[in-house]
Amino acid sequence: MQGSSEAGASRGIAARLRPDAVTLLLAAAALIGAALILAREVNYGVGANLDSAAYVSAARNAADGNGFVVLHNQSPYVNYPPLFPAALALGDLAGLDPLTFAGWLNAAAFGLAVFIAFLWLRRRVQSRFILAWAVAALVIAPPLVYVGALAGSDALFVCFALAALFCAEAFQRVRSRSLLVWAGVFTMLALLTRYVGLSLAATVIAFLLLGSGVPLRRRLENAALYSAIALTPIAIWLTRNLIQIGAFTNHSQIPPDNSFSHNLATLGLRFAEALLGWSRLERALYARASEYAGNAGFALAAAGLALFAVAAILIAAAALKTHAAKRTPRFVLRQPVAMLAAFAFVYAAAVLAGVTYQGELNFHIRFFAPLYVVSLLIAALPLDRLLSALRSRGSADAALRSTRPASVLWVGATAALILWLLPQVGLYAERFQLHLTEGVGVTSKDWRESGVVRYLEANPPQGAYDLASNIRGELHLLVGLPATHHQIPCRPEDLRGLAHWMHSDGKDLYVIWSDRKELCIDPDEIEAALNAEVEAEFSDGGVFAARKPG
Repeated sequence: MQGSSEAGASRGIAARLRPDAVTLLLAAAALIGAALILAREVNYGVGANLDSAAYVSAARNAADGNGFVVLHNQSPYVNYPPLFPAALALGDLAGLDPLTFAGWLNAAAFGLAVFIAFLWLRRRVQSRFILAWAVAALVIAPPLVYVGALAGSDALFVCFALAALFCAEAFQRVRSRSLLVWAGVFTMLALLTRYVGLSLAATVIAFLLLGSGVPLRRRLENAALYSAIALTPIAIWLTRNLIQIGAFTNHSQIPPDNSFSHNLATLGLRFAEALLGWSRLERALYARASEYAGNAGFALAAAGLALFAVAAILIAAAALKTHAAKRTPRFVLRQPVAMLAAFAFVYAAAVLAGVTYQGELNFHIRFFAPLYVVSLLIAALPLDRLLSALRSRGSADAALRSTRPASVLWVGATAALILWLLPQVGLYAERFQLHLTEGVGVTSKDWRESGVVRYLEANPPQGAYDLASNIRGELHLLVGLPATHHQIPCRPEDLRGLAHWMHSDGKDLYVIWSDRKELCIDPDEIEAALNAEVEAEFSDGGVFAARKPG
């Protein structure tokens, strides 16, 4: 009987997901969004940063049979999971440049993530307006668009995380083991893409163990099955790292600049920036308010206002019950929101811990891509219920020829949602134009026209040489310059070690320093400590020193 019920539930899900006109329109919107991501790469290619250099160099070395190592076969690839560079390596073997292939891969991941979110909403949202609003919001979502245009692993992570949450939530309703297996598979892929996928695994395991209406033994079995699928591959990878370097990762431990409370406030501010679009008017208000409250105080105020708005929406949705809403099963409104909200909380805690304790430098916009998508999905359900209730009451009032206050509220709520989209549209258009003309990150016009890059393109190093630089990854991507592994000097003893290395090694030593990256040591200090001839001084603040052997 249980097998037949599970089969019936699976058939029900398949019937609900059967393509119709609305689903095809949603798929077209996702494809258009992905195509616009690719259009950004016309002039400058895919966006890139220092992480991109690690991914691309590991992919090239893997394709050449040298294993997962970065930057000239010197450093084991351990700072990130292996899935993204492995995918780029497959592209390299197929004759595709890894950096170019990364652009296509992430554009596809962006479109697929948006479509998965649409499918999730399609089954739960009654209002066509809310569905259209969510379509527009996701296609132009600033953090999601950013990671879709960057040669990094974040876009793939968002895609796999949404798929895992989708399957795990469906399993909570229909109890089909196949859905649990798929949830484990997608979580495994998310973990092999980014280590922060542990927050996803922790969320799903908690729901499996704490679920109601299921015997404890069955809950333990489900959690064990899911954990075995999701966690085994990443455990093998981390064991490999431990064997090679004696640690799970090689991330530098940068002392935190700010306290936990300050970072918590900054997290609220940065997420408010991403969620609101941070228009010129909002920036002006922020600048004015920060004069009196300070950055941390204003961030807390913004976070409190956002929480108040969410609470107001939930209270209004609960108060405006209709006959149609009463027929809606509880799990459609509560279970999905609970799982998504729990994941958002755990993920945000992991990001906060990383910035505070693990050497991350700041709250970059790419960190907010999962939070942004999840927040939109969470908001869509009570907004749909609220607008449906207001419309129903407006219709009833119309039948009674009353003043129809609910209709006025419905129009006001609809107008507010449209107005919320306007800053996002403006920001999307601004960044789209900027990316078309200037590029993104390392591929930007400023980087390509810098004195460092132009000099090295005109005077490439010859023969055997070593390289010490604070932009080794950027030089690898822009000039194809390999770099031996060397500790970047951040302390006086490191600088003395660099000087000793320079005067004892038989190879040429090139020192390239740029103020485009945060400096550990000032270029003037490096020049004085090395006591070497400076061949060129660059307009972007770099210093180039070389010693000819003998």
